[in-house]
Amino acid sequence: MGEKPVVRIGHLRAVDHLALGIAAFGPLAWGRELEYLFLEPVSMNGWHQVLERLCDKGIDGAFLPAPAAIDLISAGADVKILLQGARSGAGLVKRLGANIKTMADFKGRTVLVPHELSIHTLLVHRVMASVGLEAGTAVTADVVLESMAPAMMAEAMEYDREGRIGGFIAPEPFVSLAVESGVGTMVCESETLWPGHPSSVFVLRDAVINAWPDAVFELVKNFVNPGMRPNDLVAAAVSFLGQDPGVVEKMIGKQVVGRAGACSLPDIETLGIIHDYMQEALGRVGCETGVGGCLELSFARKAGVVR
Repeated sequence: MGEKPVVRIGHLRAVDHLALGIAAFGPLAWGRELEYLFLEPVSMNGWHQVLERLCDKGIDGAFLPAPAAIDLISAGADVKILLQGARSGAGLVKRLGANIKTMADFKGRTVLVPHELSIHTLLVHRVMASVGLEAGTAVTADVVLESMAPAMMAEAMEYDREGRIGGFIAPEPFVSLAVESGVGTMVCESETLWPGHPSSVFVLRDAVINAWPDAVFELVKNFVNPGMRPNDLVAAAVSFLGQDPGVVEKMIGKQVVGRAGACSLPDIETLGIIHDYMQEALGRVGCETGVGGCLELSFARKAGVVR
């Protein structure tokens, strides 16, 4: 079989990256190791840091926001999208006491987003446009979008003495933690803004794909079929997310254990919508070949992955 590679995958401590946690920490419960690779999750605070490490080759792959991944590959990065991350939800939160009753009340406020090219940013951009507000990074925008690591958002909102921040949008567990701590209240789940929207995608460096196909296939299989017994699933998720077991149980309790955290086949049509929206509404230069040139789906199809 030869020497097993160490494959380093960057991620946030987010529920939609849970497949990585199960693949990495699950074997401790199962009493077995991955056969073709050593998997090393690399936890980071924000997506800017993940992207930086990916670009300087400090990591081999990552879970990235779908828009950021498309933009990165369009710019010539030697990575491909292999899978779509789990659809585990996100939410728009308003600061407690901000006197925000409707979306229009966000006018003149700042909304924190995980990355300027995240699905969360696109969602805020779209929903604000629907009530006649312009959302953007310019200080003159009706709603100012400010990028911040999700782990810092609740604290930033709590200590915003001037009331500049109206709220934030982020993946779980950051929404639940902010609500439970009393810093904010939920405005809506992201699913109500775009049903079935993607969040993160799993990307891997071309060099790893070409050099270690058996390892890549094993990784993909584990990401799309991370089924575990309930107790083992919670234990793996606690280790990965670094959260209290009670919080973790709440977040994953409604999911079917056999599919909790499971990645899926990227939806080319949906990624195309994101690609076009980035070009038309955000002014980003897209991939000349369309989103098809960003994908490597042979491993997912070989593993029998479905959406």
